[in-house]
Amino acid sequence: MQAKIHPKTTTVEVTCSNCSSKHTLTGAYYQKNFTVEMCSACHPAFTGVMSQNTKSDAIRGFQEKFKGFDFKGIV
Repeated sequence: MQAKIHPKTTTVEVTCSNCSSKHTLTGAYYQKNFTVEMCSACHPAFTGVMSQNTKSDAIRGFQEKFKGFDFKGIV
């Protein structure tokens, strides 16, 4: 390889906020350690396990966000 034409590589630690697992990545353009929402250890596409609480959590969040709002005049 030619000298002085390749960027320096950096090793960073990525933390999953869902399952708290840590992964190490090596690349040229990472600036600091960071977190991700889901990783390959907990994402349903990789694990094959779908969360059943996702829909009820979304409904509950919607109801909390719009409680006290009158929907009767809209429909």
